[in-house]
Amino acid sequence: MASLRVAEPERAVLEMLWGVPQHQTLEEATHLVEILFGLRATLMQPLLESCRNIKAVRLFLNLAKQASHPIMEDLDMTRITGSAAPYVRRHATATIRT
Repeated sequence: MASLRVAEPERAVLEMLWGVPQHQTLEEATHLVEILFGLRATLMQPLLESCRNIKAVRLFLNLAKQASHPIMEDLDMTRITGSAAPYVRRHATATIRT
């Protein structure tokens, strides 16, 4: 029997958001994020911290906030964005609010 490797939902959602709008419409991405209420903060936190694609991180944070995801209460935004505000860009020399 062949084995199939599947990404965890936490990683899969970031990979999907990376492909917006080239491979996935924003509307489709929004609907997918809305139904992912089983995401685990213990897995999502390190993924968001290490993700180099700012678009995917911002999209996730924005869509999860819009959907009132419970995971948003468990995420440490200061470790993800460098600030308690969700829309902050990390830079080598400073934290830039956007």
